[in-house]
Amino acid sequence: MEDNAAEPDPSHGNDGAIDRAAAVANPVSPSVAASAFGWCFRSRTTGQITIAQFPNVPLWIFLASIVLRRVLPAGTPAHTTVSWFGAISLGWWALDELIRGVNPWRRVLGLAGTVLALFDVAALLH
Repeated sequence: MEDNAAEPDPSHGNDGAIDRAAAVANPVSPSVAASAFGWCFRSRTTGQITIAQFPNVPLWIFLASIVLRRVLPAGTPAHTTVSWFGAISLGWWALDELIRGVNPWRRVLGLAGTVLALFDVAALLH
């Protein structure tokens, strides 16, 4: 009677290391995915996963401007003023995240916010 339990796994070499064929079949191991997730979302200051935070002052101003723009009639000086405050506060928040973001995800959000703020300013100047 043969003992099948003693046979090595064909995907592992004699020393137990996974061979290249097995690695190609599953290129993203759970440890690589977890490592990439941690790199992207882990705060460099606290070590905690940071995807979103409670809004700070410039983001609150921007959110308030969104609400006020919906309420105020378009084309009025009040609407234009609120739109400028919104664009400036979004740019303030975005540049702060781009420069001082605690992880790459927050910096990407800052970059996206900066682009949106620039589009807002361009639309207001046009």
